[in-house]
Amino acid sequence: MIKNHDYYVYKRLLTHDEQKALLIECAKAMYEDTGHSWWRQLAKELDISDVTVRKFLSSARPTSIPAGVWCDVYNLLVEHGTEKTTAIAKRMKDTGFINDHIKDSGDDMLHW
Repeated sequence: MIKNHDYYVYKRLLTHDEQKALLIECAKAMYEDTGHSWWRQLAKELDISDVTVRKFLSSARPTSIPAGVWCDVYNLLVEHGTEKTTAIAKRMKDTGFINDHIKDSGDDMLHW
């Protein structure tokens, strides 16, 4: 798990379904070619249970994806450094979903 978080996550910019789709896109970009279950690989690198990752992805009982997880996912995308992961990380920043500067102090902003 990456310990150094210095980002702000604007979770209200995305619905639960949009966050779920983004998490799947991120994980597949990083782990699809490994031959392992991408959600298990993501859970391992995030140091959380694969059951927790599956709960994040559940439509039956949506579980909010914490800001800290998004910070870790962003850092993992950057660390992987492939064309695909870099493009996703850039899009997360460009859309303002993840940001390293305080833009305002509204309640849609979670600092991690």
